[in-house]
Amino acid sequence: SAQALAGYQLRPGSPPGRRVVYRNVGYALLGEVISRVSGVEYREQVARAVLAPLGIRARFGATDPLREPAATGYIDRWDPMRLALRLLFPGLAGRLERERAGSLVALGPYELRTAAIGGLVGSMPEFAKFLSAQLGGGGGILSEASTRRMQTMVARGAAGIESRVGVGLGWKFGRTPGHTFLNHEGGGAGFTSELRLYPHAGVGIALGMNMMRMPQTMRAAHQICEAVLAARAQLVAMAAPRE
Repeated sequence: SAQALAGYQLRPGSPPGRRVVYRNVGYALLGEVISRVSGVEYREQVARAVLAPLGIRARFGATDPLREPAATGYIDRWDPMRLALRLLFPGLAGRLERERAGSLVALGPYELRTAAIGGLVGSMPEFAKFLSAQLGGGGGILSEASTRRMQTMVARGAAGIESRVGVGLGWKFGRTPGHTFLNHEGGGAGFTSELRLYPHAGVGIALGMNMMRMPQTMRAAHQICEAVLAARAQLVAMAAPRE
């Protein structure tokens, strides 16, 4: 993380709590703070403090046991991210790109320079264990007070594609006509992901797609989550005793 951060000029934009501006570099900086305070490299600290206690089988980077069943990521042939990769890292782009599938290009496995902005590889049922812990008051890795603090809005403003209300600690807030949700979406070359909480309904959703098209795939993730919530509400209504 320190090596990656060396390429940035970090300056405060405004006092904390005044304005929402989501930047990956902020999480890279947080990851370096965690490494220095704990005295343990970020990947190892996350494995010790979060993954192992919750029984989450996930790792940073595509290790051999994870690589075989992993989905292949795809990106549009004319996606600006693909063009940027070819311009900035011509050698890497040549090794990363695989066969074409119509208008899409398959991508091989890759790792990010800083783990704090992504790169955790695993299945969606594994990541759902984190959501269960968040809905259950911390699940043994956080106190109930700390969990509530994470899920409390600290600043208002748009932080994501659909989460445009404000931010908590790690969570973003969004609102539909019927309810409020918390989420944290992710998008990179070939993949889209989302973790989402509907605290009022006790529902958590872990969603992954092996394609990235900004902002369409993130909006599709929002629609899928809303459809899952609506279907659950319908099932609950059908199971309720009738007088």
